[in-house]
Amino acid sequence: MVEYIIMMILSVFFCLLASKFSNKKISIIFSFCAILIPAIIAGNRSLDIGTDINIYGNYMHYVASNFDMGYFFSIFGYSDILFSLFTIAVAKIFQDIHIYLFLLQFLNCILVYKACWNYKDNVPVWISYFLFLLTLYFRQLNLLRQGLAISFSILATSYLLKNKNKKFWFFTILSTMMHISGILLVLIYFVNKFSNKKSDRHIFFAIIYFSLVALIFLFLPTLKLVTTLGILPSKYTFEYFAKYINIHHELDNLGTFFKLFWCCITLLLAGKVTIKEKVKDFNFLFHIVFLDFIFWNLNIHIHYIDRLSFYFGYVYMLFLLPQYSKFFKKDFSNQFLFYILLIVLFVFYWYVRFVFQNAGAVYPYVHY
Repeated sequence: MVEYIIMMILSVFFCLLASKFSNKKISIIFSFCAILIPAIIAGNRSLDIGTDINIYGNYMHYVASNFDMGYFFSIFGYSDILFSLFTIAVAKIFQDIHIYLFLLQFLNCILVYKACWNYKDNVPVWISYFLFLLTLYFRQLNLLRQGLAISFSILATSYLLKNKNKKFWFFTILSTMMHISGILLVLIYFVNKFSNKKSDRHIFFAIIYFSLVALIFLFLPTLKLVTTLGILPSKYTFEYFAKYINIHHELDNLGTFFKLFWCCITLLLAGKVTIKEKVKDFNFLFHIVFLDFIFWNLNIHIHYIDRLSFYFGYVYMLFLLPQYSKFFKKDFSNQFLFYILLIVLFVFYWYVRFVFQNAGAVYPYVHY
């Protein structure tokens, strides 16, 4: 754990320095350090850290290192082709898998850091990057393909918020080629267009979203009831759906309550009359908060579908939550206290989820 803590402190420190210097060259040097340190930690870890390394990452690198491309694609196919090409290119040059893991995380950090920098007029880079290090970074130690796709999606969304649609679609394509789930960015695009054209009735949409979540939780009890009453044919029993659904209900209760907390806070703040003047892109990000919660809870019925929530969750964590400091008086002490409170909440989440519960097998940190 100490290695992770030192990594985060140093990386955020360099990130803070990068934003303070007006000299572009000096700022780039400090930014490079902020990106490099987490990548070194990721690359220098034991192969026991991160379950997907042993599920497919190590094997993909081995095949790419020792066989030709034809054999590689005969095994792994052509889905997620950009990730495959990245693996082949790195493996042909570097036989050491730790260099591969380093470059993988280095690219992740570059993409997310650039996204944070794109949005720096609204959220300080150091705080958004810190939230990334406390959350998505540790997911990426486990999720190799989708982890990289999420990084591309965050960068794509940052361009969408700047109304740079061509760059958005470019990085959307790259995200989808990294992992097919990146296609969910199409939904994000339409949500953005919808929220820009219509005046949002936040309470109305919140009722809809919470109703959908209620339906998700009540689906199986309702199914049992209507089949018992004979409203549906008997073939639509629990056993009929068992092969399609997550019958073990593998839920991350901490993540559910954490996301519900931000749904409630966002809904309360939506009642403020001056919210559109204070929080940039609130109408769009409001929908993202609740869509994240819905996709997260779908895991009750379908294995791994909660991973689709990652395309929503990390966007509002990086771009919306730090903006809540704008609701307080504009002085340094109030803003600083808010950031401290936000960091404490995320550190608590990080400790319980990734240290105590050891999600993704990323703790303890072990040098190879």
